[in-house]
Amino acid sequence: EVVEQRRSLLLLEEGVWSSAFVLFVLVRVANPDLWQPWFGGEKFMEFAFLNGILRSPTFPPVDPHFAGGIINYYYYGIYLVAFVIKLTGLYAEVAYNLAIPTLFALTVGGAFSVAHAAWTIARPPRAWHEGVGAGLLASFMVTILGNLEGFAQVARQVAERSSFRVDSALPGLATTYAMLGGFVELALGRMALPGYDFWGPSRVIPATINEFPYWSFLFADLHPHMIGIPFSVLFLGVLLSLLAGYRGSLARTAIRWVLLAFLLGTLASINLWELPTYFGLGVLALVVAESRAVGHIRWVRVFTWALGYLALAYLFYLPFFRNYVNVGASGPGWVRAGDALGTWLLMWGGLGFVIASGLVALAWRAGRAQAESLPSALPSPVREKAPSMGQGGVARWVGMSLRRFERLPRVWYLHRLVVKQPTVAYLLGIATVPVLLVIAAAGWMLDRQVFAVCVALLALGLPLLWARPQEMDTGVVFAVLLAVTGLAILAGTQIVYLKDFLQGGDWYRMNTLFKFFIQVWVLWGVAAAILLVRIWPWMGHHRAEAVAAPVPAESGLPAAGPRRTFAGRNLAGFAWRMTVVVLLTLSTTYVLLGTPARLSQRLVGWRPPLGTLDGLAFMDGGSYTWPNEGHRIELRYDYAAIRWLLDQVRGNLVIVESAEVDYYRAGGTRVASMTGLSGLRGMHAGEQRPGSLVGARDALHREFWATPSIERTLAIIDELQIDLVYVGQLERHQHPEGVAKMAAMAEAGRLQVIYENPQVSIYAVPGRLVRAHSDGPLVPAAARASSPRSEGSRSLPERIAQP
Repeated sequence: EVVEQRRSLLLLEEGVWSSAFVLFVLVRVANPDLWQPWFGGEKFMEFAFLNGILRSPTFPPVDPHFAGGIINYYYYGIYLVAFVIKLTGLYAEVAYNLAIPTLFALTVGGAFSVAHAAWTIARPPRAWHEGVGAGLLASFMVTILGNLEGFAQVARQVAERSSFRVDSALPGLATTYAMLGGFVELALGRMALPGYDFWGPSRVIPATINEFPYWSFLFADLHPHMIGIPFSVLFLGVLLSLLAGYRGSLARTAIRWVLLAFLLGTLASINLWELPTYFGLGVLALVVAESRAVGHIRWVRVFTWALGYLALAYLFYLPFFRNYVNVGASGPGWVRAGDALGTWLLMWGGLGFVIASGLVALAWRAGRAQAESLPSALPSPVREKAPSMGQGGVARWVGMSLRRFERLPRVWYLHRLVVKQPTVAYLLGIATVPVLLVIAAAGWMLDRQVFAVCVALLALGLPLLWARPQEMDTGVVFAVLLAVTGLAILAGTQIVYLKDFLQGGDWYRMNTLFKFFIQVWVLWGVAAAILLVRIWPWMGHHRAEAVAAPVPAESGLPAAGPRRTFAGRNLAGFAWRMTVVVLLTLSTTYVLLGTPARLSQRLVGWRPPLGTLDGLAFMDGGSYTWPNEGHRIELRYDYAAIRWLLDQVRGNLVIVESAEVDYYRAGGTRVASMTGLSGLRGMHAGEQRPGSLVGARDALHREFWATPSIERTLAIIDELQIDLVYVGQLERHQHPEGVAKMAAMAEAGRLQVIYENPQVSIYAVPGRLVRAHSDGPLVPAAARASSPRSEGSRSLPERIAQP
C-alpha cells in the first residue's frame, strides 16, 4: 500500500539515480584512461590496491606496492568496489570506470532522499511532488555545484585580456571595469574564451588542496575521501531518522543508534579522517534529540550512549583497526597563520552565503510570535502571569535581540522582568552567545578573519538547536545541526591542524583542509538546500499592514498604537534572492568549463576509439616521453605484457620492475599497479610504513639493478622472495647494466624467459612457478604443491613467446 501511494515519488527517485549514473558513465566514456603523465592523479596506487585485494586469498589484503606486506591504508572503500567486481565478474579496468558513476549516483540519490525527507518529515505531503524541489536542490548542491574560484579564474583572464582600461584610486574599480568590458568583448566575439585550468579551483588556498565533490568525481581518483561521500550521506539520512523518531519506542531508537555506530565504523574504515566529524555530529544530534524529546538533557544517558556509539563503531570493524597502523600522525598542531578571507570566500562564498543568511533568517524569526504578542511595558501583575523562557528560550532571546537591536538595553530590562526562574542550562546558553561574539572579535583583531566569521555565525546557529519542537520542525533543526557542525570544523581548521608526514613544510595543512573541506561541503550542501527552500518564501513580496500590539485587558494599560510593517516591495528580500541566484549561477562555471577541460587531459597523439570503458585501452597505441623529449616510451609493448600477466598468472607473486617508482611522470610501478602482483616498493610507501623499513627496501631495490654481482643479485632474490623480473622500456633506460645482467643470468640458467616481445622480457626465477594444470595459468610453486590436485602440475616451459 505504501509503495502504491508513493509510486510516483519512487519512480522519480529511481529516475534521478539512473540519470546521474548514465551521465557519469558518459563522462567516463569521454576519458576512461587510468593514467596520464601530468594529470593522471594517484590512480596507479588505488588501482594497485584494488587489484591487490582481488588477488588476496585472505585478509588483510596483500600490498602490491610493498611485497611481503599488507595494505596499511584505509582500504575498506576499495574493498567494497572489489566485492562488486567479484560478484559481477567484470575486469577491474572496466569496473573502475563504472565504480565512479555508481558512487556519484549514490550520492545524488542519497542527497535527494535526505533533503526530501527533511522537507516532508514535519508536514505530510498533500501531493507526491511536494519536497521534490528540496531533494533536487540538495543533489545539485552536493554533487554538481562548484566553488566561486571556477568563475574567478575566467574573470581574471578576461580582465587581463580586456582592452577596457581606467585609472582609479578606488580599490577594485579598475579591475571590475576591465572585467566587465572584457565580457562585453567576449559576447561580441572580439575576444576568444581563454583556456580553462580545471586544476586551479581545487588549489584555492595556497599550499593546500581544496577539492569539492564534483571535482573529485570528475578527476576520478578512487580515493577514500571520494568513496566515503555517499556513505556520509547515508549517515545523514539515519541521523535525520534518529532526530525525528527519538520520542518513539526505546527499541527503535536503539536500533537507529546501533546503525549509526555501524556507519561510523564504516566511514572510519573507508576514510579515517571522517571519524571525528561524524562522531561529534552523532553525539551533538543525540543531545539535541534529548532536549527536543524530554525538554532537558539526561547527561548520564547521553554519556553512556556516546561511549557505546564509539565502542560499537570500533567493534564492528575490529579486524580492520587491529591491522591498521597510523604512520606519521602525531596529534594536533597550531596553524601558523589564518587564511585570507577573500581567498577563503572563493571556496566557500556560494554555499556559505546560503548557510549564513539561512541562520540569520532563522535567528531573526526565532520566537517571533511570542515576542510580538508582548506589550512594550509590563506591570507587575502581568509579569507574574508571563510565560517562562524555558526550552527554546535562548533562541527566542537571540531573535528578540536581533529584531530589537537598537533597543537592546530595554530588551535586557524586559528579559529580567519576564524570566522569573532561569535554569542553569538557560543561563549558560545565554552566556554562550556573547562569549562567542567576544571570541570572534578577538579573532578578527588577531588577523584570523575566517575564524571570526565562523564563530560569529556559530553564536547565531547554536541557540537554534534548542528551539521548541512546535517553533522549529525537525527538518530545519537537522539543517541547522549540519550547518553549525560545518562552521565548527571550518573554524577549527584556522586554529589547529593534524600533523602528518608533511609537517615542517609549506604544505603542512594540506591534508587537514583537503579531508575536512570535502566533509563540510557534503554537510553544507544538504543543509543549504533545506534552508533555501524554507527561507525563499520569506524573502518574497508583501504589503504594509497596520498591526496593533495586543495588551491584556487586566494590565490596565491603554491599547498600543499601530506598528507599521515595511511597505511595498520587499527590496531586501529581492536583493537576497538575486544574490543567491547569481552566486549559484557563477558556481556552475566549473561544471561547464572544467568538465571539458578535464576530459581533454589525455595522452598526446593516439587515443582509443570513443565508446570504451576499458581504463587500460590508452596503452594499446599511446606513448609518452620521459625523462625528456628525446626518449619516447611506446605503451603497446607494456600493454601486451601486462595483458599476458593478467591472463596467465594467478595468485600473489613478487615481481621486480624499475627502481623508478614515480608514477606521476615516469609511469613507475605500472606492472604491479595494473596486475596486482606484489612490487617491491611504491611511491607512497613511506606514508604507510616506518621510514626505516621503506628505506631498507629502497636500498635493496636499487641494489638489485645496480650490483654487477650475479651472486648478490641471487641473494636479494632469495631475501625478498622474488618470483618474476620485468624488463621493459623504462627498465632499459634506467638500468641498462642491470638489464644486461638479467640477460646474462638467463643465459646461465639462473633465470627463465617466460614472455618476450620486441621491448619487454619477463623472467621467472627457476622453481618458483608451475602450471596449475595442463594449459592452465601459472601459480606459485609453494601454493601449487599444497593443492590436492598438485600431481597434475608441470614445470614452466623455457619460453612462452609473444610477437
